[in-house]
Amino acid sequence: VNPYQAEVVYPKLTVPGDYQLPDAWSPADENYAVFSRRSDEIYEGYIYFGIDSAVYKFAQGLSWDLNWGDYDPIDWALDFADVGNDIPISDGKGVYFLTCDLNTLTHAQMKTDWGVLGSATAGGTSTDVDLIWDETKLALTTSLDLTVGNIRFRANDSDDLNFGDNFANGTLENDGDDIAIAEAGNYTIDLYLTVSDYYFELTKN
Repeated sequence: VNPYQAEVVYPKLTVPGDYQLPDAWSPADENYAVFSRRSDEIYEGYIYFGIDSAVYKFAQGLSWDLNWGDYDPIDWALDFADVGNDIPISDGKGVYFLTCDLNTLTHAQMKTDWGVLGSATAGGTSTDVDLIWDETKLALTTSLDLTVGNIRFRANDSDDLNFGDNFANGTLENDGDDIAIAEAGNYTIDLYLTVSDYYFELTKN
């Protein structure tokens, strides 16, 4: 038996808005999307908003035929296909975790500032090294010196939302295993969250 990796195609909603590059308000742009990983009409994912006053909607089918916004974002209830119901981000530009539940017509957002920490970093297991958005890579990135040890990723300087790698294959799981660093050196670390399956890359410089 020869095992192989197959790409899983999840149902998705795109997230058109005024923040999209290079074309704003484009529901056909699949670089900005959230995914239903259980095919249950509950969609979630990460979007980078590059402007402080960004607004967005959710769209289905890569067009405006089916779309949802929110007239009153404070109530987090979705309104169907209309004008004037753009959803604003809550806390300035950055990476946001978005959820959209089409069963209950509700949605939510949370700003996330990501970092890397662990025994292989100078800050150990208590101090994060911040990751910075790279528009060319469409990833969060940093370069730093690592020793032999372990690393993991977490949001907002808290273990409440963190990623590790259970299978040592570069994909990430919530509360996953620490990522082993077998050789000391300077590394570039790239964290890819605006995709259907979260993953990371380590490159020794």
